[in-house]
Amino acid sequence: MAGAHTEITDVGDGERALSLTPEQALALAIERHQLDELDDAEMIYAALLERWPDHPDVLNHMGVLRHQRGDSASAVRLLRRAVEIAPAAAGIWNNLGNVLKHLRETEEAEHALRRSIELAESPQALANLGSLLRRRGQWAEGEAACRRAIDIAPTFGDAWHHLSLLLVAQDRIPEAILAASQATVLLPPHKRRRDSYTRALVNAGQIEHAVAMYREWLADEPDNAYVRHHLAACIGEGAPERASDAYVEQVFDGFASSFDAKLASLGYRAPQLVAEALAASLPAPARQFDIADLG
Repeated sequence: MAGAHTEITDVGDGERALSLTPEQALALAIERHQLDELDDAEMIYAALLERWPDHPDVLNHMGVLRHQRGDSASAVRLLRRAVEIAPAAAGIWNNLGNVLKHLRETEEAEHALRRSIELAESPQALANLGSLLRRRGQWAEGEAACRRAIDIAPTFGDAWHHLSLLLVAQDRIPEAILAASQATVLLPPHKRRRDSYTRALVNAGQIEHAVAMYREWLADEPDNAYVRHHLAACIGEGAPERASDAYVEQVFDGFASSFDAKLASLGYRAPQLVAEALAASLPAPARQFDIADLG
């Protein structure tokens, strides 16, 4: 980073002001980011970008953070700028491809992911490409990408996850269940996506296999309202008259972190249209009201 010995002051760390070199500030931001302390991380990234607006590493990390916060359009702008400055940075191309995939910009996403793989054949980019190709119905090619990722990193849970879904799509159910089992073992608890496998099995008409997976899941998590609800729906026994409060709470809590990003990917613009209509018909706001979003 240019100006390596220049100090960044007052970037903030709770109540304690800091005096750090740019490298130290970036390391601190990344640490906060990894701890999911996104407000602190974003504040430090922003302070760095004020001084070094074209630093690719800072643009990259800020782009990832903005995507996590549901602002994928801003993330794409930051990541595009980063790859313009550092076109040989495979990891940034992978992040750009992943965000574009999330926004369903599939052609651009595929280009970015393939560029990342050309630069450095990482299991992350290969697994992301496999996921993208599954969405496009290119199952054999997607499977090959995931298997290549597993060849490189046999314990990479994300590759096993995407491979399982690709195998379900090809009606290779026993292989898919084995891959799903591997993913469940290898992924940390907060990243396990058993619901993806069970939904895929149900959609493929493999109800018995879905029931077996729900029962196994429920044995691990006997108080999981989501699993109890969907198991009852599959077997037609013990189904409640209405979804339980615990089920509704669990579903919405699980969806909260990706809610804004999902709406953005669907082109949802209702709040923006309401704001534009109000701006066109009312005088400028005077900030005299407190507003509560009641959902």
